[in-house]
Amino acid sequence: IKELQKQKYKVAKVFVTFETEEDQRNALAALTVGRIDARMNNTGKIPASAVFRGEVLKVGEPTESNAVRWMDLGASPARRIIPRVINLILTVGIIALCGFIVARTRANPKLGPSAAGPLVTIFNSTVPVLLKILMIFEKHATEGEFQASLYQKITFFRWVNTGKRRK
Repeated sequence: IKELQKQKYKVAKVFVTFETEEDQRNALAALTVGRIDARMNNTGKIPASAVFRGEVLKVGEPTESNAVRWMDLGASPARRIIPRVINLILTVGIIALCGFIVARTRANPKLGPSAAGPLVTIFNSTVPVLLKILMIFEKHATEGEFQASLYQKITFFRWVNTGKRRK
Protein backbone atom coordinates (compact mmCIF):
# COMPACT_ATOMS: atom_id res chain seq x y z
CA ILE A 1 0.00 0.00 0.00
CA LYS A 2 2.84 2.41 0.82
CA GLU A 3 4.38 1.83 -2.61
CA LEU A 4 1.05 2.42 -4.33
CA GLN A 5 0.56 5.66 -2.37
CA LYS A 6 3.74 7.08 -3.93
CA GLN A 7 2.47 6.60 -7.48
CA LYS A 8 0.45 9.25 -9.31
CA TYR A 9 -2.81 8.30 -10.93
CA LYS A 10 -4.90 10.05 -13.55
CA VAL A 11 -8.33 10.32 -11.95
CA ALA A 12 -11.52 10.07 -14.00
CA LYS A 13 -13.98 10.63 -11.15
CA VAL A 14 -13.88 10.73 -7.38
CA PHE A 15 -16.75 9.42 -5.27
CA VAL A 16 -17.10 10.67 -1.71
CA THR A 17 -19.40 9.23 0.91
CA PHE A 18 -20.78 11.20 3.83
CA GLU A 19 -21.84 10.28 7.32
CA THR A 20 -25.16 12.13 7.07
CA GLU A 21 -27.45 13.51 4.37
CA GLU A 22 -26.95 17.00 5.85
CA ASP A 23 -23.18 16.76 5.37
CA GLN A 24 -23.72 15.77 1.75
CA ARG A 25 -26.08 18.72 1.14
CA ASN A 26 -23.61 21.14 2.76
CA ALA A 27 -20.75 19.86 0.60
CA LEU A 28 -22.83 20.08 -2.55
CA ALA A 29 -23.95 23.62 -1.71
CA ALA A 30 -20.38 24.75 -1.04
CA LEU A 31 -18.77 23.12 -4.08
CA THR A 32 -21.37 23.22 -6.84
CA VAL A 33 -20.56 25.62 -9.70
CA GLY A 34 -22.11 26.27 -13.10
CA ARG A 35 -21.41 23.96 -16.02
CA ILE A 36 -19.77 26.69 -18.08
CA ASP A 37 -17.44 27.70 -15.25
CA ALA A 38 -16.50 24.05 -14.66
CA ARG A 39 -15.98 23.33 -18.36
CA MET A 40 -13.99 26.52 -19.02
CA ASN A 41 -12.09 26.24 -15.71
CA ASN A 42 -13.02 29.83 -14.72
CA THR A 43 -11.19 29.91 -11.39
CA GLY A 44 -11.68 33.67 -10.96
CA LYS A 45 -15.48 33.60 -11.10
CA ILE A 46 -16.14 30.96 -8.47
CA PRO A 47 -15.46 30.51 -4.76
CA ALA A 48 -11.95 29.35 -3.86
CA SER A 49 -13.48 26.30 -2.13
CA ALA A 50 -14.48 24.92 -5.54
CA VAL A 51 -10.91 25.07 -6.89
CA PHE A 52 -8.51 22.17 -6.33
CA ARG A 53 -4.91 22.47 -7.54
CA GLY A 54 -5.92 25.10 -10.06
CA GLU A 55 -8.82 23.09 -11.45
CA VAL A 56 -12.51 23.86 -11.00
CA LEU A 57 -14.22 20.88 -9.43
CA LYS A 58 -17.33 19.65 -11.21
CA VAL A 59 -19.34 18.43 -8.23
CA GLY A 60 -22.72 16.76 -8.39
CA GLU A 61 -24.81 14.15 -6.71
CA PRO A 62 -23.95 10.81 -8.31
CA THR A 63 -26.20 7.97 -9.22
CA GLU A 64 -26.43 5.00 -6.91
CA SER A 65 -23.21 3.01 -6.73
CA ASN A 66 -24.79 -0.09 -8.25
CA ALA A 67 -25.81 1.97 -11.33
CA VAL A 68 -22.27 3.19 -12.04
CA ARG A 69 -20.48 1.33 -14.82
CA TRP A 70 -17.15 1.28 -13.02
CA MET A 71 -15.10 -0.23 -15.86
CA ASP A 72 -16.26 2.47 -18.30
CA LEU A 73 -15.56 5.53 -16.11
CA GLY A 74 -12.00 6.07 -17.31
CA ALA A 75 -12.79 5.75 -21.02
CA SER A 76 -11.34 8.60 -23.08
CA PRO A 77 -13.71 10.84 -25.06
CA ALA A 78 -12.60 9.15 -28.29
CA ARG A 79 -13.27 5.71 -26.78
CA ARG A 80 -16.78 6.87 -25.83
CA ILE A 81 -17.71 8.84 -28.96
CA ILE A 82 -16.32 6.70 -31.81
CA PRO A 83 -18.28 3.52 -30.93
CA ARG A 84 -21.45 5.61 -30.47
CA VAL A 85 -21.04 7.17 -33.92
CA ILE A 86 -20.33 3.78 -35.49
CA ASN A 87 -23.38 2.29 -33.76
CA LEU A 88 -25.50 5.23 -34.93
CA ILE A 89 -24.38 4.67 -38.53
CA LEU A 90 -25.06 0.94 -38.23
CA THR A 91 -28.48 1.62 -36.68
CA VAL A 92 -29.44 3.99 -39.49
CA GLY A 93 -28.21 1.38 -41.99
CA ILE A 94 -30.30 -1.33 -40.34
CA ILE A 95 -33.33 0.96 -40.37
CA ALA A 96 -32.81 1.76 -44.05
CA LEU A 97 -32.35 -1.90 -44.95
CA CYS A 98 -35.46 -3.01 -43.05
CA GLY A 99 -37.49 -0.15 -44.54
CA PHE A 100 -36.29 -1.08 -48.02
CA ILE A 101 -37.20 -4.76 -47.51
CA VAL A 102 -40.67 -3.90 -46.16
CA ALA A 103 -41.30 -1.40 -48.98
CA ARG A 104 -40.24 -3.93 -51.63
CA THR A 105 -42.44 -6.59 -50.03
CA ARG A 106 -45.45 -4.25 -50.03
CA ALA A 107 -44.82 -3.30 -53.65
CA ASN A 108 -44.60 -6.94 -54.74
CA PRO A 109 -47.95 -7.93 -56.30
CA LYS A 110 -47.61 -11.53 -55.11
CA LEU A 111 -46.80 -10.66 -51.48
CA GLY A 112 -48.23 -7.20 -50.75
CA PRO A 113 -49.29 -5.92 -47.33
CA SER A 114 -50.27 -9.37 -46.10
CA ALA A 115 -46.59 -10.39 -46.09
CA ALA A 116 -45.25 -6.97 -45.07
CA GLY A 117 -47.17 -7.01 -41.76
CA PRO A 118 -45.52 -10.15 -40.40
CA LEU A 119 -42.19 -8.88 -41.74
CA VAL A 120 -42.56 -5.71 -39.65
CA THR A 121 -43.32 -7.88 -36.62
CA ILE A 122 -40.25 -10.03 -37.24
CA PHE A 123 -38.04 -6.93 -37.57
CA ASN A 124 -39.58 -5.39 -34.44
CA SER A 125 -38.60 -8.45 -32.42
CA THR A 126 -35.17 -9.28 -33.92
CA VAL A 127 -33.58 -5.86 -34.50
CA PRO A 128 -33.64 -4.85 -30.79
CA VAL A 129 -31.62 -7.98 -30.01
CA LEU A 130 -29.10 -6.98 -32.69
CA LEU A 131 -28.96 -3.43 -31.28
CA LYS A 132 -28.30 -4.82 -27.78
CA ILE A 133 -25.35 -6.75 -29.18
CA LEU A 134 -24.00 -3.58 -30.84
CA MET A 135 -24.35 -1.71 -27.53
CA ILE A 136 -21.68 -3.96 -25.97
CA PHE A 137 -19.06 -1.79 -27.64
CA GLU A 138 -20.35 1.54 -26.28
CA LYS A 139 -18.94 3.04 -23.09
CA HIS A 140 -21.34 4.79 -20.71
CA ALA A 141 -20.61 6.10 -17.20
CA THR A 142 -23.91 4.93 -15.76
CA GLU A 143 -26.41 2.20 -16.44
CA GLY A 144 -29.04 4.91 -16.98
CA GLU A 145 -27.05 6.42 -19.87
CA PHE A 146 -26.60 2.98 -21.38
CA GLN A 147 -30.31 2.18 -21.14
CA ALA A 148 -31.29 5.61 -22.54
CA SER A 149 -29.04 5.11 -25.56
CA LEU A 150 -30.47 1.65 -26.21
CA TYR A 151 -34.02 2.94 -25.76
CA GLN A 152 -33.47 5.77 -28.25
CA LYS A 153 -32.11 3.40 -30.89
CA ILE A 154 -34.92 0.87 -30.47
CA THR A 155 -37.61 3.56 -30.38
CA PHE A 156 -36.25 5.24 -33.51
CA PHE A 157 -36.12 1.90 -35.30
CA ARG A 158 -39.65 0.89 -34.31
CA TRP A 159 -41.04 4.34 -35.11
CA VAL A 160 -39.63 4.21 -38.63
CA ASN A 161 -40.31 0.50 -39.16
CA THR A 162 -43.92 0.56 -37.99
CA GLY A 163 -44.92 3.96 -39.40
CA LYS A 164 -47.40 4.24 -42.23
CA ARG A 165 -45.74 4.47 -45.61
CA ARG A 166 -47.35 6.33 -48.50
CA LYS A 167 -46.91 5.74 -52.18
